[in-house]
Amino acid sequence: MLHVLCFHLNVETQYHHQLRASNACGLDAKAESMALCLAELAALDYGMMPFAGVTLAAASTALALVCCAGYDSRDASAAVARVSAGSGGGGGNDVAHLLECARRLQLLFEGAATADYHSVFEKYSRTEYHCVAHTIVVPL
Repeated sequence: MLHVLCFHLNVETQYHHQLRASNACGLDAKAESMALCLAELAALDYGMMPFAGVTLAAASTALALVCCAGYDSRDASAAVARVSAGSGGGGGNDVAHLLECARRLQLLFEGAATADYHSVFEKYSRTEYHCVAHTIVVPL
């Protein structure tokens, strides 16, 4: 049916890479919800378009490790390196590029409650998503 209607659904999103990165790093349920929340916010923001899906997945997983899995913010590069090694290298990006993406995701998350992303904030404020919208994000 898609072929007859000429729908070309070959645009890559970060969700496939997100599941792979989450499994490779062994995220718990709360950290995985945090990573998915960051991925949804990134999908809605045009400012995140320059980053490839694999880069967004690696950065959101690293930020979830820092926020929910006890990584120290001063050691954020270790979280990025762990994600990059576990998810196949993050698409060939270096640690500095992944950290830049993670910092942009952090700013996006901090403004989600007041910006146009209120629906994502409300969704991840519920208990089935471990209330990760109320997680305090430490500066990277």
